[in-house]
Amino acid sequence: MSKSEIKKFVQETVKEIRDGLPEGFRIDDKIHFDISVITTSKAKGGLDIKIASVGSDLESKNVHRINFSIVDEEAQAKAWKIGESVLTKFFTNLAKLDATNQLTYEAQPIKRKKNGK
Repeated sequence: MSKSEIKKFVQETVKEIRDGLPEGFRIDDKIHFDISVITTSKAKGGLDIKIASVGSDLESKNVHRINFSIVDEEAQAKAWKIGESVLTKFFTNLAKLDATNQLTYEAQPIKRKKNGK
């Protein structure tokens, strides 16, 4: 196989997932892949890797499973930026309340249930 078989599979899968999302939705976490591949040795050396399919002649070939995840870096960066903004506003407002002595701190012991729960 050309190395592009897995590349093409991943690209088409991600495209199909994105195309299938409702309007206004986006991928903001990992997409996990778990694929089976067949490896065979080439006569000139090297390794041929193909995605295993149902009904493949697997008896004379080595079958391996590959697990990996991909992340939409742009969506992840956007989510981090939003989270950072929310936290900055929260702590800014908390500091303002603390400065005006409108905040009180009460340390209360943690009540544990029996059996350590």
